[in-house]
Amino acid sequence: METPRKVISIEKQFEINVQLEKELGTVIKTYNNLENKSEVKSGGAKAANALKFAQLLRNEFYNVVTESCISKSGAKKIQDEKTYVELRDLLEERSGLEDRIKEQQLFLKEIDVSIDEKQNKIADIAHKVPSNVKWQQRVQRAEKTLEGLENKLDTVVKQYGVIAADTRDLREEIDHMLTERIRFNTLWYSYVMNLSAGKKILMDVVEQAVLAYNSRDEYIVRLSALRSLATNDLIRNSQEMNLLQQTLDNNRQVEEFVGLKQQYRNMKDLFEMKHQKRINQEFEIVKKIGHYKQVLEKIQDFVGVKCESSTTEFVDRFVSAETINMSYFNYINELHNELEHANQELVQRRTDIKNQEAVNENRAEHQKTNLNLLKTELNSKTKEIDADKKSLDGVDKVLKQIYSGLDKIFKLCKCNNGPFIKLLGENSSVNQYNVLLHIKVIEESVDNYLANVYYNEKVGSKGKSAKPVVPIIDEELTPIEKCPVELFCPTNPCPLCVDREMVSDVIDKLQSVETRDTVKTNLDIRLELPNALDRLHNVSACNLPKSRQIIQKRYQ
Repeated sequence: METPRKVISIEKQFEINVQLEKELGTVIKTYNNLENKSEVKSGGAKAANALKFAQLLRNEFYNVVTESCISKSGAKKIQDEKTYVELRDLLEERSGLEDRIKEQQLFLKEIDVSIDEKQNKIADIAHKVPSNVKWQQRVQRAEKTLEGLENKLDTVVKQYGVIAADTRDLREEIDHMLTERIRFNTLWYSYVMNLSAGKKILMDVVEQAVLAYNSRDEYIVRLSALRSLATNDLIRNSQEMNLLQQTLDNNRQVEEFVGLKQQYRNMKDLFEMKHQKRINQEFEIVKKIGHYKQVLEKIQDFVGVKCESSTTEFVDRFVSAETINMSYFNYINELHNELEHANQELVQRRTDIKNQEAVNENRAEHQKTNLNLLKTELNSKTKEIDADKKSLDGVDKVLKQIYSGLDKIFKLCKCNNGPFIKLLGENSSVNQYNVLLHIKVIEESVDNYLANVYYNEKVGSKGKSAKPVVPIIDEELTPIEKCPVELFCPTNPCPLCVDREMVSDVIDKLQSVETRDTVKTNLDIRLELPNALDRLHNVSACNLPKSRQIIQKRYQ
């Protein structure tokens, strides 16, 4: 029996041609890529392998072209119609057998489920209804536990009694020690008061001793001055006594001589002259004696002692008065010197005060100018801060919109935040700290969805009778380049990676603290290196073990 010839429709022919063109385009692309690689890598075993592979691809290309030509021939079309009918019958049989197999599998699954349920019920009943042996064992264990608990209760009661007795003894000791403490405190306070009084007395004695010791030098100077005065007076008085004794001796000799002379010569005129001279001398002596008496009376009035009572007392009083006068004189000289010194210091202080007033005026003017400059800077900085706040608010609004959009995408993609739920803490919404984690999860879910769609388009529709929809891909279209997330989110060099690099960098020469400008220049030089961008990530994206500790502390 002849099989009916099936006529291929125009749509089917168009789909076959499109598929062949697509395969031809892929082969041409691979061929061009291999030719480019062969031009780059000239010579060697790799070039030979590439040429062999290119030759194989050319052969496959020619085979595909010949097969496409053969497939368009009439005999091949008849053969295709036969194979199509056979495949259709086989597919119908296969679909029927698959339906039966599915029914049998469902029936077996239901039986397995019922068996599992029965076994679970039997196990539950066996657990719920214990046997007599188990019941006796349980009763014995309960009795043992009861005996153990009673023994523990007895020991605890005994321990409580011992502790209560110890607490009673301790309370008695505490009361006794408190009374002793009160007595000790009273004695201590009395001793402290006595000690403070003794300290005051001792301080007074020490002050008096210090004053006496300080005045010792003054008294020594006074004694030495008095000694020198006494010695000088003694020497002067002794000299005067010697002179008076000499004058007395001379006068006596003169009287004797004159008496002898008068015995032999007795001239009237001479006698009168001598008598007048003697009268004059006596008058002068009486005058001097009166003057001396007046001086002596003044001294007696000043001293307060009469010379007739006791000469020693008079001399002592006179010496003491002289010493007092000398001390007053020295005191007045010291006061005069101190007054001059005080006047000099007063003049110096006045000049210092004038200089300090001038300095203060200059400082006040300088502070006023600085204050005005600081006010202007403050106003400018406040304006800049307000502008920055406005821009920051705008950025925050944009970020909030981005975060809300990411949250919606996260929910639409039905992503799971289970792997990093511990890192999120109480706030599981999208924020600046966990946005990278959500973006990674969204990228993974999108990749999974694309893979599933590709699988369903290419593989899932082969076993069904529906016609596959073959997309026509334009060769001129290029895939969209995936931009990294770091271009949209601001990142800084990871401090952990930088710290690790600085610790591992061993320098033999002496190092010093760098300024901000030197740090910027070194950073620019470092960023120009090929591996400089490896550290441009946050601490949460760092691979070092210390970053895990920091993240755990942050979300605890």
